[in-house]
Amino acid sequence: IPEQGISEPVEDGYTQIKVTGKCQTPWFGAGVGMNIAWRFLLNPEGKIFFVAIDLLASAKELLNLAR
Repeated sequence: IPEQGISEPVEDGYTQIKVTGKCQTPWFGAGVGMNIAWRFLLNPEGKIFFVAIDLLASAKELLNLAR
């Protein structure tokens, strides 16, 4: 579920968009929401050039998922 987004120009006419929010999936356990960042890099024509998904969790939070 997206919560916040930031768009900023980067070099060579590209635009970086970062969206943060929470993701729920059976991988994390029932009812567990993890903080996620989706990063998009758009080329000068506005088409997606690169996508990354970052799991925003500490090592302690990740270890707790194993329980």
